[in-house]
Amino acid sequence: MACIDRAKSSSCACSGRLVLTALLFGLVGDKAVAQETLQLSPSLSLGAADQARAGLVLLVELDKLFDAAQHEAAGTLGLQLLEQGVRPNETQRLNIANSLAWSNRLPQAVNAYQTLLGGRHDAQARLAIANALRWDGHPDLAMPEYQRALVSDLGNRGAVDGLEYSARELRPSTTVSVGGAKDSSDMRRNTLMVNHRWRGANSAQIFELETRVAQDKLDPAQLKVSETDLTIRYQDMDLPLTPKVHLNLMAKPHGNVYGGLRLKLAESTFLSLDRQNWGIASFSARALDQNLSAYRVGMDSRYRAGMGEFAGAVHIYRISDSNTVLSSSFKFTPSWRPLGPGLKFFTSVETRDVRFNTLNYWSPKDGSGTAYLGVLGEWSEKDWSLYGSAQVGRPVYGEAGSAWSVSAAGKRWINTDMALGFNLWSLSSWRDGLKYRAHSMAVNLEKLW
Repeated sequence: MACIDRAKSSSCACSGRLVLTALLFGLVGDKAVAQETLQLSPSLSLGAADQARAGLVLLVELDKLFDAAQHEAAGTLGLQLLEQGVRPNETQRLNIANSLAWSNRLPQAVNAYQTLLGGRHDAQARLAIANALRWDGHPDLAMPEYQRALVSDLGNRGAVDGLEYSARELRPSTTVSVGGAKDSSDMRRNTLMVNHRWRGANSAQIFELETRVAQDKLDPAQLKVSETDLTIRYQDMDLPLTPKVHLNLMAKPHGNVYGGLRLKLAESTFLSLDRQNWGIASFSARALDQNLSAYRVGMDSRYRAGMGEFAGAVHIYRISDSNTVLSSSFKFTPSWRPLGPGLKFFTSVETRDVRFNTLNYWSPKDGSGTAYLGVLGEWSEKDWSLYGSAQVGRPVYGEAGSAWSVSAAGKRWINTDMALGFNLWSLSSWRDGLKYRAHSMAVNLEKLW
C-alpha cells in the first residue's frame, strides 16, 4: 500500500507503514485494509499498532452490525468510535448516520449526515437530513433540504416523495371521525368528531379546532348522558420547551372549562399538566353524569441504549370526589429483531392504585399491576401505513388477573387530497373480581385543503 502523505514520506516511515499494514491484513483480511478505514498516517509508529488494530476490529464489527440490520447497536457503536477519534471512511459514516436515524436518534443522525455534505454521499446526506427533520416534526425545514437534494440528483425519488409527504403535513386538513366503544358492564359510547388543523404564518405554529358530539349509555342503570364540547389546541415548535396548550369548552352534560399544557423538558421527556373531564377520561357514564373532574400531573420519557428502548409514563390524578389515582406504565423494546425489522417484541408493566374504591369508575381497592409480553408491527409505503399490536399479561399484584389485548390502525391515501383510516382495539382483563372485556373502533376521513 502506498504512503498517503508523500511529502513527508521517508524510507523508515514507509517501512513502518508496511509492517503495520501487514499486521492489519493478517487480523481482518484484505477488504477492510483496502477500505483504508483508519486513514493511517505513514508516520504512525509500530507502538500505535495495538490501538489501530483495535479500531479496525471495531469498524469491521460496525459493518457487520449494519449489514445485519442491527441499527440500534450499529448507531451506538458508531457514536462511540467517533467519540474515541476513530476515523471511519465516508461509506461507514453514512451507515452510522443511517443507523442513528433508523433507531430514532434524529439530532445525532443530523450531525452525522452534516459531515458528509459536499462529499460523494452529498445527495444521500441531504435527503436523510430532510427525512430526519420531517420525522422530528419540522416539515417546513425539511422541504428546502429535499429541494437541494433534487438539485444534486434530479432523479432522486426519495426527495420527490419527501416533498409530497411534507406538503401533506403543511397543508390545512379536516378530519371527520365516527366511532364507538363498549365494555362488559354494558357501558357504550358513540362519538362523532370533526377536527381542523392548520399552520400559522410561521410554519412552526400549529393550530387545531375540534368539536365532538357523543352519547354515553349505561344499560343496567338506564343512564343516558349526551356530550358536546369544543377544543382549541396550539403548539409552537420554535419556542423553548415547545409548549403545546389546549382549552376544552364543555357544553353538555354540564357547562365547564378544562385545559392543559404539555412541555418538552428534554429530547424525549415531556411534562403534562391539565384539568380534564374525568367521566370522558375514565370511560364512565356515572362519572360524566356526576360532573367529576380531575387535575393531572404526568411525565413520560423514552431512552435508547444499545440493547433497546426504554419507555415510561407516570400520571397522578386528583379527582373532584377527593380520590387520588396513580397510574404508571413501563415498557422495554429490545433491539433484537428475529422476525425482521418490521416486527418488534416488547415487555411492559402497567399499574393503577387509588386512595379509595368507588362504583363511579375503575378504582381497584387493592391496586392492580399486570406484566405483559407482546409484539408489534409497523409497515408503510408512500400512500399507506399499517400498525398492529398484540400482548398477553399475567398479574403482578392486587386485583389484576390474566389479560390480553390487540390493536390495529391503518391509513390509505385515496388521492393526493383525501385519506381513509381506521383504529380498533380489544382487551380482556379483570376488574372488581370479575372478567372485564372492552372493544372500540373508529373510521376516519381526512381531507387536505
